Amino acid sequence: MTDCAFLFIAESCNMRCRHCYVSASPSHGELMATETLNRAIDLLEHVGIRDVRLTGGEPTIHPEFDKIVDRLHCAGASVGLTSNGKRLLRRNDAAQLLRKLSRCWISVYGPTRELHRSVGGESAADLDSIIAWVGNFGRAGFHIGVSALLTPGSADHVVSFLGQLGQAGVHRVRLIPIQPDGRATSAFSIDWSDWPRELGELVALLRSQSSGDRFTTFTINDMCDFGEGRLSPHESCLLRGRRMWSIVPNGDVFPCCFTVYDSKRRVGNIWDRDIEAALGSRWPVDSHVVPCRAFEWVALTSDAASGISCPISTLDLRSRMMASQFPTIGHTHASEPAGTSAHQVSGRRRTGDASARRGHSLPVLVFQGRAGP
Repeated sequence: MTDCAFLFIAESCNMRCRHCYVSASPSHGELMATETLNRAIDLLEHVGIRDVRLTGGEPTIHPEFDKIVDRLHCAGASVGLTSNGKRLLRRNDAAQLLRKLSRCWISVYGPTRELHRSVGGESAADLDSIIAWVGNFGRAGFHIGVSALLTPGSADHVVSFLGQLGQAGVHRVRLIPIQPDGRATSAFSIDWSDWPRELGELVALLRSQSSGDRFTTFTINDMCDFGEGRLSPHESCLLRGRRMWSIVPNGDVFPCCFTVYDSKRRVGNIWDRDIEAALGSRWPVDSHVVPCRAFEWVALTSDAASGISCPISTLDLRSRMMASQFPTIGHTHASEPAGTSAHQVSGRRRTGDASARRGHSLPVLVFQGRAGP
């Protein structure tokens, strides 16, 4: 995986979503100043990071948004964008903007109109309009996709939602399960201990139906270590293999996009004298920072949970894989037919596996690999 960086160019947002992990809203938050932005871009170039993702808050509300994209694009950077789409859908020059982006993800807040509106609020862009807009540009060859929030109870609607996306021409989809973090801890009444079980059943269903084979990208954020069988959450941290520096409007630097605004995990500031040396180092970043707060999500730890893992790592759901195509993670009984699908082999993990210690009974899932956002 290549190194990347996240620029939180706007802390504020033109929405106030009930799940937001940075608790963004229209009422407060800084915008990244031009001087800070220029310093951040120069710094990332000096330390060899050419993959830059613009995020927030809502990045498109920054008054210099187009100039920021142009600056990065002209410098030869790979420019990514995550947006709620409200402003983008109104742009007549959207194609011109998308040509400068290596990837663009438009967020939706549930697989139905009702769920989308319930989480995103009345100000959210219309779900059908977002899907049609993304589909049109997807058909035209642009690297654009839909990021869909999943909340407890929404899994029943996912298969039909995927059908709608496919018919509209959407080629890239990522599913984002809600996490016990940020505004979600107070805005929802969720039995977090049961959430991994529901997600596990959904993942098994999607794999068994090959629901994602129509998509170029089809992933789910994996905060419960489905299928990997890691012995500790620490092993799942993406910072073990790549740099993912994240810079907020005041210039503070954090190890990744999930750790922003966590003072215990602040690395420094872009104006610090020694910051370039710190950001340019090639040692595994996770060995030099306080462990991720996601690994403290005891609410997700139950007999039904597969374990806790990096909340921004992803699992590829595009096709069913046979266990014989991957390194063995369990034992196949002699009574099982040759070529039994991995999602059908139940509950046999290697000794010491975290889920086995809890008596986990969900299907063992084997995926193509772990990646990042």
